[in-house]
Amino acid sequence: MTQGRLGIVLCPMTDDNFMYSIAKDPEKKSIYVVKATNNTSIKAKLDKAGIPYEVLDWDTDIVCRRRGPSGDDFGILIYCIDLGLHSKPAELKSTVEGIARKMQPYVDAIGFYLGTCGNYDWNIPRWCEAEGLKPSAMFCDKNGEL
Repeated sequence: MTQGRLGIVLCPMTDDNFMYSIAKDPEKKSIYVVKATNNTSIKAKLDKAGIPYEVLDWDTDIVCRRRGPSGDDFGILIYCIDLGLHSKPAELKSTVEGIARKMQPYVDAIGFYLGTCGNYDWNIPRWCEAEGLKPSAMFCDKNGEL
């Protein structure tokens, strides 16, 4: 059985890819969605698939460690970014990097389900490694491309 805490930084444009992955994974897991105005799509898709999840407030639940992934089981913490950021590449990059830093104390690794949207040479896992952050991976196709 898998244990640990996986952070997911998710763009609504790629939530179908995430849903495919999560629906095919037979592991027992707890899913937590960070409360935000931009998490409507993933919540609707989780509901439609019958996949249970819990919505948590970042400050009162996660930062204060009242609820959320404990590491004793397999917990997935989903942080949805604003879809509108795709039109602002510099803001998208700084937002995603900020979320990756913010998640560090609360996860063991981070998966990124998003595009680079104008940041063509941006390799997020390589950036995380260079910054000394937790291990990370980015959703890619079978050829390793976004």
